[in-house]
Amino acid sequence: MTSRPPARQAAVLATALLLGAGFGFCLERAGFGSARKLVPCYLDMAVVRCSPPSSPMGA
Repeated sequence: MTSRPPARQAAVLATALLLGAGFGFCLERAGFGSARKLVPCYLDMAVVRCSPPSSPMGA
């Protein structure tokens, strides 16, 4: 593992926090703020409808 300069490490951390907050905001706006909605019980088909387009990104 390489050591990063403190300024670079702070920039990486700030970027990660901004991306995480943005992703969380998008999930909230899309209606996935409830953990019950994200559990794949297949009672609410909203997760299934969103899954196929994002499947290649996870592979």
